[in-house]
This record gives sequence, structure tokens and C-alpha cells, in this order.
Amino acid sequence: MSVEVLTRFLGWALVYNIGLLLVFFSMATLFKAPIARLNAKMFGVSEKQARNMMFRLFYQYRIMFAFFIVIPWLILVTVW
Repeated sequence: MSVEVLTRFLGWALVYNIGLLLVFFSMATLFKAPIARLNAKMFGVSEKQARNMMFRLFYQYRIMFAFFIVIPWLILVTVW
């Protein structure tokens, strides 16, 4: 795989993941209570714990997104 192909792939992965993060954040913000109730019933926890798990998942996803997509893409764009 050439550097150009990898850069293009990571660029499109960046666009896709930004869209996914925006959808997740907007859904979690607009429908916080119904999503928390649904997750609380599904996992057998309280609504507060479900809300905390949801936002913990969001923050972990952002860290992994930055580590595996954004940083390599920035390095490839600036170095090559």
C-alpha cells in the first residue's frame, strides 16, 4: 500500500468518524433520557449509571479515534 493510498483512506475514515461522532453526540444530547432509560433496562443498571456509561463510551471512542485516525493522518499529511 502506498503512502498516498493510506493518506486517502485515513482521510475518508476521518470524515466518516467525525460524522459518526456528530450523530452520536447529537442523539445523546437530544434524547438523553430515553436512551438512558433504554440502556438501563437493557443492561440492568440505574439510569444514572447508563448515562455515565454512555458518555464514557463517547470519550473512549474519541480517544481511540484521535489515536488511530487523526494522529496518523496528520503525520502523513505533514511529513509526506
